[in-house]
Amino acid sequence: VSERRGLDVMEDDDDQVVDQDVDQEGGQGGEQQKGSIFSRLGPKKSSTVFLSNLPYDVLETELLELFSSVGKVVTTSIHYDASGRSLGKGKVEFAEDRDAEKAVQEYHETTIDGRTMKVSLARPAGGENNVRAGLFGTALPPRGGGGGGGRGRGNGASHQQR
Repeated sequence: VSERRGLDVMEDDDDQVVDQDVDQEGGQGGEQQKGSIFSRLGPKKSSTVFLSNLPYDVLETELLELFSSVGKVVTTSIHYDASGRSLGKGKVEFAEDRDAEKAVQEYHETTIDGRTMKVSLARPAGGENNVRAGLFGTALPPRGGGGGGGRGRGNGASHQQR
């Protein structure tokens, strides 16, 4: 039996490794199969919703008025391009995550001035799909993009032997 941070690792009759909880007195609790550390993290919830396909003339005060019907709104914002024109996208932050969920249920695919507004929950930083953030902080470099890599073997044209 090897000990790991409050768990005993034992082999059962089928030679499978089984984690057993160890109580404070050193006794063993019921057998439990444990998943990876990532599956055992509690889900993070978001209190922010993203909006898209908004009419270009919608104002932040109108978003505040609309979404206050579901819960307490902390902030609203509309995204603009460099010239100050609306991009038809925005964000609403609620005081409670359950209010953000209600906003998605209530207003997703609702029509405003002939445009079907999309409302979706924002993924929390370090969310369950982003293992590289949150759990490891900034210890791991970001994935994808940048760098461009090297030329590989034999593909470079600048140093040819003659």
